[in-house]
Amino acid sequence: MDNIIHLQGDPNSRLTPLFLVHPISGCMLPYVGLEPLSDFDDDEERPVYGINSYFLTDRAKQQANPQDRPRSLEHTAEVYIRWIQDSGLKRSEQPWLLGGWSLGGMIAYRMCTLLAVAKNQVVLDCIMIDSPCPRQFPSFESEQELLLVLSLALKSVQTRSKAFDFDAAGFASILAKTGLPRPSPLPTEAPNRARPRADEEWNGTTARRLAPDGVEWVDGDGHLSDSGSSSSSGSSDRSRCPSSATTSPSLSSPSGGMKEGYFASEDEYECKSKADQLRLSICESIHTFLVLLSRESSFGGSEPSWELLKPYRGRVTLIKCSSLASPNPALSERRKGFAATFFSDPTMGWRAMGIGANLRCLRYPVPVAHDECFDSKIVPLTSELLRAALVSVRG
Repeated sequence: MDNIIHLQGDPNSRLTPLFLVHPISGCMLPYVGLEPLSDFDDDEERPVYGINSYFLTDRAKQQANPQDRPRSLEHTAEVYIRWIQDSGLKRSEQPWLLGGWSLGGMIAYRMCTLLAVAKNQVVLDCIMIDSPCPRQFPSFESEQELLLVLSLALKSVQTRSKAFDFDAAGFASILAKTGLPRPSPLPTEAPNRARPRADEEWNGTTARRLAPDGVEWVDGDGHLSDSGSSSSSGSSDRSRCPSSATTSPSLSSPSGGMKEGYFASEDEYECKSKADQLRLSICESIHTFLVLLSRESSFGGSEPSWELLKPYRGRVTLIKCSSLASPNPALSERRKGFAATFFSDPTMGWRAMGIGANLRCLRYPVPVAHDECFDSKIVPLTSELLRAALVSVRG
């Protein structure tokens, strides 16, 4: 995929283009379903673009630009600003208009901060779709907790697209191919999770043996089964892929940056299809950004606290969900509390960043949970709220 995709509107319009940053999957495909966001009374249609993460771009581009691999939210914001500037999709004299869903909103806010504060650029609005302030994102206490949240995020993607539909064994195979690293630092008492043998055939039993505690796997019949179950149906061709027998390296380099190559290269395994490659890229994107978010936290994170950053004082629009989904029982109480706290806060923690005077909040008029924002039945509402946010944007 290209790193920036045209979604709608007239690329030659005089109106400032809107750039929507990908959610944690790294893929901008949820934005493809948006209805037209331009005001129907206007003579021009505002161009809208979606930004894919580094992991969703072509492998050749990744190999040619290893410096673009995300190392922090700040670094990611800098990379995406450069991508937009290099693309020629926005004229240099035009102001900026940015947004995104979930993680995409967090990155868009960082981009606005860099543009307005560090680069003295004009920003018309930062539109965040149910994006909590990441400064209180809980750090991960163990590899198991990280893999549990990763698994739940992947399952959410899986249930929303047939393109990512695969059974428990295939899911475990994708996870093993990545050679997932451990978050750093790990508690000393954290168990050393077993790795599959290089000659081991993948089947349901193997998937559950390697599963983090509490993860619900979807079996070949589409039924949920607890990770502790030992029953298994037959394995598919996709589930017989042996994994690399190498031990996954530590996440952090001595300088605090992220090491290269802790996901298996394409030479180490054979992707059965483009869909497998896409799944692997999404898995890598989710994993990387979960770790980066844990580093951004004011509680145990290794990156500079958000309170120490000069805040963005421009306009911010928060589109907030109106329903809190029931948390997975396997999640820690601390992580459940994070979701509940930010759902109950009308500004999702952003007012504490000192942007209250310029923050406006829009709310879904019917119960909508975070993961449902771009479901087919909800995307008309999301489009309507985005149109409402853009009505007062001049230019």
